[in-house]
Amino acid sequence: MKNIKLFVLAAAVPVIVSCSWKIPESVSVKTNAEYNFTIGTFSEKLSKYLSVDTLTKQMESSSSEVSFNVYDYYPDDDRSKIAAGGIASQKFLVDFSLQEIPIDIGSYLDKMNFADQLKGMSFAQTFDVPDLSVSSFDKQIDLPDINEEIRKSADLNFGDITISQGINGTLSEEQCPSQNVTVKAPEFTELEFYSGSLDLSISCKETPVVSTNLKISLLDGDGKEITSVSNVDLLTQAEIFLPLAGKTLVPKMKLKVSGTSSGGTSGNNSTYSISASFSDDSTISRATGLTMSIDPVSINQAVKIETEDAFVSCEIGDKSETEKSILSITTKLPDGWTGVTATREINLSGAITAADSEFDKTVEGGEYLINRTLPLKDKTYSKKGTDGVLSGYIKVGGTINISLNNAEIVLPDGNAPQIMISTSCSITKVTSMTIDLSKYESPIETVVEVNEELPSEVSDFIEKIQLKPSGMNVEYYNTLPEGNDIDFTVDSGFFGITNKTGTMKGGMGSADNPSDDMKFLGTEKTVDTASDKTIDFKAEMEFPGKTAEHPHYVTLENIEIGKSYAVGVTVEPVFDWESIKLKTAMTEVKGNVDTGLNVSEIFKSLTDELGDDSFISRIGLKEIPLYLYSIVPEIVKDFTFEGHLTAAAYDEEGQVVGKEKEIQSDDIMSEYSVLPALQKAAGSDSIVTGFGDTSQSTNIADLFNIHASGNIKIDYDFQLGKNETEGGDSVIMIAKTDLEQFDEDSVSIRLHARLVLPLELKVAELDENPNEPVVIDIMKLMDLEPGDDLFSRSEPTDLDDMEKYIDAIDSAGIRYSVKNNVLQSDKVPHIELDTKNDNLRNKKYAINFSTGTLNIEIDDMKDILRSYPFSPTVKLEIPVGTYKIPRNAEAGVGLSVYIKTDGTVNLFGGDE
Repeated sequence: MKNIKLFVLAAAVPVIVSCSWKIPESVSVKTNAEYNFTIGTFSEKLSKYLSVDTLTKQMESSSSEVSFNVYDYYPDDDRSKIAAGGIASQKFLVDFSLQEIPIDIGSYLDKMNFADQLKGMSFAQTFDVPDLSVSSFDKQIDLPDINEEIRKSADLNFGDITISQGINGTLSEEQCPSQNVTVKAPEFTELEFYSGSLDLSISCKETPVVSTNLKISLLDGDGKEITSVSNVDLLTQAEIFLPLAGKTLVPKMKLKVSGTSSGGTSGNNSTYSISASFSDDSTISRATGLTMSIDPVSINQAVKIETEDAFVSCEIGDKSETEKSILSITTKLPDGWTGVTATREINLSGAITAADSEFDKTVEGGEYLINRTLPLKDKTYSKKGTDGVLSGYIKVGGTINISLNNAEIVLPDGNAPQIMISTSCSITKVTSMTIDLSKYESPIETVVEVNEELPSEVSDFIEKIQLKPSGMNVEYYNTLPEGNDIDFTVDSGFFGITNKTGTMKGGMGSADNPSDDMKFLGTEKTVDTASDKTIDFKAEMEFPGKTAEHPHYVTLENIEIGKSYAVGVTVEPVFDWESIKLKTAMTEVKGNVDTGLNVSEIFKSLTDELGDDSFISRIGLKEIPLYLYSIVPEIVKDFTFEGHLTAAAYDEEGQVVGKEKEIQSDDIMSEYSVLPALQKAAGSDSIVTGFGDTSQSTNIADLFNIHASGNIKIDYDFQLGKNETEGGDSVIMIAKTDLEQFDEDSVSIRLHARLVLPLELKVAELDENPNEPVVIDIMKLMDLEPGDDLFSRSEPTDLDDMEKYIDAIDSAGIRYSVKNNVLQSDKVPHIELDTKNDNLRNKKYAINFSTGTLNIEIDDMKDILRSYPFSPTVKLEIPVGTYKIPRNAEAGVGLSVYIKTDGTVNLFGGDE
């Protein structure tokens, strides 16, 4: 409605502003427009909700017990129907493996977990010897606050000032003589100040009676003024401050007092004592001849040598007499500093340890505060420091005790400059390196120790195995220098291997040209599966340097810095057998296979989208043929495979729902020496055939139509044996040499099933109302939520000004476009739009699967516009009957409401 109102108002604007500025007596608007409101649309292919992928995912999530594959099934008969203009339903083929009895025992052993673990010992690893040199690692260190030291140690001696009383005029030199000033500490020649003042505290020894106007000056030894302050009245002032910025003090100076005085008694004198100190903000820019001790300098530096994560430690050596491994530490004095002496205590901890006494300090001194080297030969660099933490930092720590002796120091900005401590490390040779194999991105498995039961397929159906020498072969390369050998040890009671060892010698082979195999094979033996059913196997690689505490550590020797070495191992299990003896005493083959299928699971993607699965209970499947096969290779003669199968629907608790379906094997079992191949159409993944020459099958659709909460399961119970003739041998022996003429698919006895799932549905009758259709709410498919207002209003429309526009409605209706080739039947589904408004003449509208328009009574449309919220429902109604869902099925729905206005609306004036 808001759109209608805006349109009419917009149309009114040119009427009001045209012609002239005179306000008209009345204004009318001629309306002739059509407005459309979309109810909802959707268009989807069936494959979004039901396809090979969706069916596979549903079955996998519903059951993990069975090995299966799902295919699109498009047989030649269906192709012919479609080519002739007919209809063929979408079909899927599910291929199940129910049971498999091995003949090629080696292939079964090769698939066991222990075989995978042995293969997991294979690796290809590069060992990089890092360059452990550090050109320079610098850290700035603050020197002690020399200004503070000077302020604290300052000892300035001033003589008393005597001023005659009763002068009442200018003081003469005799009346107020100059006094000596001596700086007793610190000891210096000159102090040039950058900032601050010399603070004098002046105290009269008697009751002060003289008022003065004095200039107090500090003079150097030659009588030149250094600094001064004027207008000093000793009657009222107790402190004066002599500026020092830019001034130079010397150890011996004079204090001169000049000016006028008044008051007091003639003939008497006033005596003043003086104490002095440097202000807290006083700083020097230069000192000469300075002698004093300052606070110690602390050193705390961490030097990191970058290595890979697997690196643990190395032993350091010297490459030659001229190329030695050393660590050096240097610190230069600031520019312009002389007369500085120091004692030092520096130690190393962390990745490299060293005491102060181990350093060479022969060149330490002069312009260097620190200048020492540490020979690194026979030292260990270890990422694991003394605290046990893996860090790799070399920690430089200690103290420097500094003394100034007749020193010259420069503080350009009044503060002591920072000094730089530089640590460098040059390692020219490592004699050995330890690495942690577990730290590599793909950790190297050095030990495999397993005890694994023979697969039930082997122990249940094979009585004896005649093994040839079996175990494993190891192919390797080892480019590490000679002496870096890796030992291999193998032990297995099952294969008859007793602690066999081999050595992967250093300097052997390469990745492109591995060494010869190391063979770890046992002796020939007969395995009785009744008693010897556990395969035990232990294989261990022992790298040099391995310890009980660190079984993954490897220590490599005689290696070169910056060089890469490679070690590669390929482990291949060897399972060689001569013959097997099958059990023939009517061996039981029994099992229960969960197919992962039920009607709810088949349509789960669709019901999830709809948010409703209540209608599924009315949906049934017309036919689901099940084909069973027993595969007995030609090599197995006189073999019998007898028994029966049942199929049943189960609930979620595993209980049978309804009746089991008895399947007689002689009715539906097809015997083959090779399972019929699934043949695909040219250029397609669709299966065109795959059932062999048989047409024997059992329809198990009734089990699906029970709508149990669980899945369909197949139970089988067979007896395996041999047809015995008089005087014949009851034993079935199979030699490996006899299998070599057959391919892999021909060397197992198998029980197999194939199931066809045609999408031909039945809508079941209800007992109380046989003709009641299935109703499916399709609002969510059209991105509509129940209860939302069709016109997207958030509140009821204000109708006070809208009635005149509503009255302008000429006609209204529902336009629809419904595309459907999903449900093919002689029954006609339709869509029902329910306005949910009992006041309308036509509350519901039936929409056929076509394109068209349904008229809405004008009064009904007016009522619809006046109501809030207007929330119709859109439901698909499917009559009772049988339906085919064809290949490439697609459905689409588009619904909209239109409103057409025609007439004149008075905005004001005239007859409203």
